[in-house]
Amino acid sequence: MDGLLQMLSVKVDMIVSAGSVLTLLALIIIYLKNYKTFKTKFSLAILLFVSLFFMEELIYTVSVFNDPSISISLQTLINIIELIGFLIILSVARY
Repeated sequence: MDGLLQMLSVKVDMIVSAGSVLTLLALIIIYLKNYKTFKTKFSLAILLFVSLFFMEELIYTVSVFNDPSISISLQTLINIIELIGFLIILSVARY
């Protein structure tokens, strides 16, 4: 029973991860059009921020599809990408 529950959990995680990748890709397209219209630092920062989250989610999704047990080094990489994104937003929001 535990094996079935773990397999179901991994499949749900794969579906959610794939949905997140598609959603972030749609946001990148929307924000890219927004940046082309306004050309402000803030819209560029939002575009970069969402792009970093897209990379993070893509790395996570690929790792989940390949191997459901994620290594510590991958989680560290994901946290570094998030930190860079937050720093971009913080630096642009100050101005």
